[in-house]
Amino acid sequence: MRQGSRHITLLSRLLLIGGLVTLLATLSGSGLATAHGKELSLEVSSFAADPDDPLTRLYSVTVAYAGDLDPVTDANVRFTATRRGGGPTMDSVLLEPLNDPGLYAARVTFPMFGSWEVSLKVEEYGSGEASFLEELLPAGPARDSSEARQQVLQLFFGFDWRDVAAIAVRISHSFGAFAWYGLTAVVLAAFWLLPAASRPALFRNLSRFFPVLAALSLGALAISGVYTAAYSAPIKPPGVFDFDVMWRIPFGQAYLATIMFKVAAGLASIYVAFAMAKALRTASTPIFAGGSVAAAEFEAASFQREELDAAQKPLLRLAIVNAFLSLGLVVAVAVSIYLHYISHLAVLLPE
Repeated sequence: MRQGSRHITLLSRLLLIGGLVTLLATLSGSGLATAHGKELSLEVSSFAADPDDPLTRLYSVTVAYAGDLDPVTDANVRFTATRRGGGPTMDSVLLEPLNDPGLYAARVTFPMFGSWEVSLKVEEYGSGEASFLEELLPAGPARDSSEARQQVLQLFFGFDWRDVAAIAVRISHSFGAFAWYGLTAVVLAAFWLLPAASRPALFRNLSRFFPVLAALSLGALAISGVYTAAYSAPIKPPGVFDFDVMWRIPFGQAYLATIMFKVAAGLASIYVAFAMAKALRTASTPIFAGGSVAAAEFEAASFQREELDAAQKPLLRLAIVNAFLSLGLVVAVAVSIYLHYISHLAVLLPE
């Protein structure tokens, strides 16, 4: 009976703790809106990205709290439109978040010309709505295409201190890659250009600083890679770590697939680094019966050359594996850069 009472007491305490945690979470969630105020400000821009297609328009909305003008992130901004005088209906469209905090955009294709009552409404984080009349008319005199292109570029691409930081990170990423794959290139060059008996001296010197240089270069690659994934992704921070948003943006699933490949290749490179450090030590000091043998003696005895080759082959295999990993990463980087930009511009592509 006493044991049953203890269980009931423990259960009551757990329920009490769970209730307090839920209450605190609710208060913190509502506290965000309370701190900024519930009223939101929506700044809307609309233009035809393609002058030859006046029924397709690009909408961008900047959402901020009206009180302090802080940007509203992770909001659901929904587009709806109704044609005056009747006509076909339109499905609502959820705008996609862009890199700049509080900025959302979508490409909308209207079913026919006419006067459309457009509404853009935020469905959470307070109350905010923008309504206006959109007049869609057949194409008149040709509009300067460079003007439309400039508006698109201004919407999706800008340059500020974050871009400067991204450039600095990419430079460090490039230096890390150059150092790491440069080590592999030195090893491969030794196998291609030097006779077997001349390699141990080079491998001995390389083995002295290989662990430090490998750790620094792979560390730079890892840190800069995480920064790039968070701050230079197609969406605003936390970037690719916001899996829900990444999964929903155009080409987001393909982008995540390339990131997963780069992570797997990076982990494989760490394993190769440890293995190459060990293989370098083995290949740099071949030991035979009677102790270390001079290079001339290696060439004099065929069985000694075979043992020397056997000591160096694991290092050659690891260098070749790392070379293939580097080629795969180059392809993945090229694909991810391409997907990064077309994920922005996908709102302009025809469905």
